[in-house]
Parts: sequence; C-alpha cells; structure tokens
Amino acid sequence: MSLMGSKSKNNSLEHDLANRIGDFIKYWGFSKIDGQIWTYVFIVNKPLSTPEIIERVGMSKASVSNSIQKLLDFNVIQKGPQLNAGIQTFESNSDLVEVIFSVLRNRELQLMSKSADACELLKRSLERGKQPSHISVNKVNDLQNMIKDATMSLKFILSLDKETLKDWIEFMQTFKD
Repeated sequence: MSLMGSKSKNNSLEHDLANRIGDFIKYWGFSKIDGQIWTYVFIVNKPLSTPEIIERVGMSKASVSNSIQKLLDFNVIQKGPQLNAGIQTFESNSDLVEVIFSVLRNRELQLMSKSADACELLKRSLERGKQPSHISVNKVNDLQNMIKDATMSLKFILSLDKETLKDWIEFMQTFKD
C-alpha cells in the first residue's frame, strides 16, 4: 500500500472512531459534534487548533466554536498553547475524575433539579384536578421520590473527594473482561 493510501485509511479509521464516539456521547447529553471534537482532541499527540478541528469534523466554524465552548465549560477539554497569530489550541483534560465531577455537577445535577421541578408542577396540577385522569397521582409521587433519591445519590458522589473516586474507578477497572 502506498504512503498516501495508508494515510487515507488511517484518516478514515480516525473519522469512523470519532463518529462512533459522537453517536455514543449523545446518550450522555452531549451532541455528536461534541463527541467527535473530544475524540480528535483526545487521540492526537499534540494540541489541535480550531482550524484543524474544523477540517477533521467537516462542520462550520460556528458549530465547532459552540461545541468547543461547551466542552471547555464542562472541563472536558482545556486550552492548550497559542500558536502564531494567536491561534488557540485545545487538548483533552486527562483527569478523568475531574471531568466526571464537572459533568455531574454542571449538567446532571441541573437536569435532576429541572426534573424535580417538572414533577412538582405536574403533582400540583393533579392535586387541583387540572390534568387528565389517566395520570396516577401515586405514580407521580413515586417518581418524585425516585428523583429525590437520585439527586441525593448524585450529591453524595459529588461530596466524595477526588482520591476516593479515583480509588473507586480503579476498583471498578478490576472487573474488566
């Protein structure tokens, strides 16, 4: 195989991986492009600039910039060194525990709070007889309790120090295969 053919195949494999991670990460509340960008930033051996990321994902500068900002906000990626002419580069945050805490604290906890609010509104509406009779008040109460329990569990996890969570992750890794 020629050098060009090998490079093209590697780019195709890299792109396939980024697409698959993009599809997977959607289930964690991120967009496909967020997952693609994270993958490219994670697997390379040097920080990537915005133009390099745009070239890899094949999306508009605006879409890439929005995704980069979201990934920065969740501390999933970090700013790397600036290149000539002030071009910013980005690298992955290699501290898995920090990434997990950041996402749990800044997104999951907020989503749980919004779910609790929506459940409370439905419950109040049911109590005033303003919702269809096919909705069970008891099941809404059960759901409200599940949301409270999940929120307490999440807050407990977030109360752990990083070392305890790192130990737990290492323990879980002993169950691989």
